[in-house]
Amino acid sequence: MSKPPSNRRSIHTNILLIAGILSIAINLRPALASIGPLIEEIREDTGLSNSLLGLLTTLPLIAFGVVST
Repeated sequence: MSKPPSNRRSIHTNILLIAGILSIAINLRPALASIGPLIEEIREDTGLSNSLLGLLTTLPLIAFGVVST
């Protein structure tokens, strides 16, 4: 009888893939969340209106959307 091929390689590959996706997700989060806490300082330093500050907070999300399509 022949032995079925080992799934050991595919299990390691799947674990590495999941770890890679998680590390990318963790590293992308600060780009989306970093502007919010600094809004008041940005407003004081630049004098931007509320509309422009709202646009500034959405730019990372728009960039991710454009790149992902």
